[in-house]
Amino acid sequence: MKSLSLLLFVALLITSCAKVQTASAPYMNESFSAVDPVIMYVQNQQITDTSVINTCLRQNGITNLFTDSSVQQVSDSLLMLDFTGNAVTYTINDLVKVSANAQKSMPNDSVIVITNNVNDTSFGGYGQTRCDTLNSIINRYKAPSYYIYVGGFVGVELVTTPSFPLWDISGQLYIPRANEFYKSYVTNGVTSQGCSSGNVPNIWTIKSDSIQNKLSAGDTVIIQTNKIPLERVI
Repeated sequence: MKSLSLLLFVALLITSCAKVQTASAPYMNESFSAVDPVIMYVQNQQITDTSVINTCLRQNGITNLFTDSSVQQVSDSLLMLDFTGNAVTYTINDLVKVSANAQKSMPNDSVIVITNNVNDTSFGGYGQTRCDTLNSIINRYKAPSYYIYVGGFVGVELVTTPSFPLWDISGQLYIPRANEFYKSYVTNGVTSQGCSSGNVPNIWTIKSDSIQNKLSAGDTVIIQTNKIPLERVI
């Protein structure tokens, strides 16, 4: 496992709101993810009591999505990327190299968005339901999925290569991820309407702030964020 002391190095320097500048060098993920405590959101309330959260998860049949551990192991080859100014090439799980661009999302923001040029065939959400709206409410930057074909001796393999956000926290780069469960159920005593996300594990996303203030009666959101540090490969 690579040394945790590498978390202290300066990985990226932003010098304008549009440009991303780094030394021309590859970066790859560490083999662990730092996991934050699970949080439950309902209208105007944020809940951290694990007994309340676990009861809700059991009632909805959600298992093995959230963890009590503060650290999780991840694949060493989850992501490798190489910056040359704003140009980026990256591979996910050692499968395919993609050319992309790196751009800071907003002035004075700590988010860098890696965007590629593959046509968007992303997951379409839950249609025009409340869960489709919840998906937009809770994910500030969510990686859409792109699909490209890779040939091989056994035929053609479908590979997901997303555009995705990165955290830049005091010069340290991270892959931000989240495990999510959200649902909505509303009834007037005669009719009812509801939807549920089911298990949504390890989305490459950055969650929104003050989610509880954007929810309506009947909405429930449970999120556990984690982030994977990237180290510069010397």
